[in-house]
Amino acid sequence: MSKKTEQAGPATTGKGPASSGASGSNGASGSNGGAAREWKAGAGRAIDRVARSIEVGAAGAGREPGERRYLNYKDPHWVPVGAAFAFFAAVDMLVLFLMPGANRSLASLLPPTLAGLVVLLTLPSLLALYKQQESIEHQKRQIATLHAMDTAIASERELEAVLDVAARQATLALDGERGGIALLDEACRIEAEAYHNTPDDSRDFLRSVVVSGRGDDFWQVARVPITSGEGLLGYLAVLKPQPGMPFTAESLGLLRDLAGTVVVAVKNAQALESARHLAQVKSTLMADLDAAQIEILERLSQAAEYRDDDTGHHTQRVGRVSALLARTLGLSEERVALIRRAAPLHDVGKIGIADAVLLKAGKLTPDEFARMQAHTRAGAALLAGGRSPLVQTAERIARTHHERWDGSGYPQGLAGEEIPIEGRIVAVADVFDALTHARVYKRAWPVEEAVAEIGRQSGRQFDPRVTQAFLSLPHDSLL
Repeated sequence: MSKKTEQAGPATTGKGPASSGASGSNGASGSNGGAAREWKAGAGRAIDRVARSIEVGAAGAGREPGERRYLNYKDPHWVPVGAAFAFFAAVDMLVLFLMPGANRSLASLLPPTLAGLVVLLTLPSLLALYKQQESIEHQKRQIATLHAMDTAIASERELEAVLDVAARQATLALDGERGGIALLDEACRIEAEAYHNTPDDSRDFLRSVVVSGRGDDFWQVARVPITSGEGLLGYLAVLKPQPGMPFTAESLGLLRDLAGTVVVAVKNAQALESARHLAQVKSTLMADLDAAQIEILERLSQAAEYRDDDTGHHTQRVGRVSALLARTLGLSEERVALIRRAAPLHDVGKIGIADAVLLKAGKLTPDEFARMQAHTRAGAALLAGGRSPLVQTAERIARTHHERWDGSGYPQGLAGEEIPIEGRIVAVADVFDALTHARVYKRAWPVEEAVAEIGRQSGRQFDPRVTQAFLSLPHDSLL
């Protein structure tokens, strides 16, 4: 064979793929191309199978079984398909294009089914990863939903508001159209309820669905019981129209989790409501007790006053004038009302003073005067320890209404603003009424003389500010 003939062989070999009858390296090259085509076909079929399996799984996740699903790079279902495609493309390039020319014929030794075998080996792992990702995303959505409901319910304290939030959040979490919650008593009667997105004319129907769990041809129902350690508390239900995607086991699981959250919120709201009710009952009982105490003290004061005043109206007049002075001085209406009711008790301590001293027509001896002065301490002792502001105010008045602005009064010798304002006010009202009304031991003073006397005692016996307030009143109407 000549040298020229030996050089032609490689040239013919290089053009071998163009001829179907080529042999030697030409056959290897042809076989290599066929293997590549089989490889790509096998990879394509594998990808199609993965896509179809994803479509089947997607149908159970919210689409009709025959519905077409087009994947895109933003869709999580693209993950296994994209991974398989990238894997086969990389192997294809590695084997067919990157291997040295001397070994390219090895591709002809690879069976056409190798791509399918690789798919079978890798597909379970890819699908497991996909399902794991779906499970994680589902758990994240459930946690976010429960967190949103916890946050919404935690901001509510009233039972009615808690039920409204529960019905709304459950409906939104299950993509429903309507929702409802009903709490039942021991006789299975509804004691509290709330409904979301429910017209008034549909309220009775939804109420029966929540309690019974039975829907109709137009609505499908997801319903779970609300239970605690004490037993059944009620039901939580979500409705959506038929036909449509049915509620899944996962939906019911989420609804059960929401019901567990509702139990805690309902218990807290009920505990708060019970505490408020008990507080209200206690407040009512305390008010009744205080009222009874005040009534007893007022009757004691009137009994003492009847011994010194034939009409027994002195205490009531002192209360009325004291309220006028308090309002003129700018005290709040609440304090004015307290002074109006407490002032009549200023002399309740006189119940312990003997008639021989209380009704003596002549001048009192020092010992008798000391016993008379004791009525301030006796009255304060009778009123001591009161819980209500009224009794506390009455105690201050009984103890201090004989104190003097200059400090020469009794029983403590308080001076100036050391004397409570209530005591300073009642001191003026008491003296004015005592001067203008007769007693067994004195005549009644004319109003003008009584007013002038009070004016003269300003800064000595009486607070100058209270005195000025008294001088501004219409005195004839005070009798």
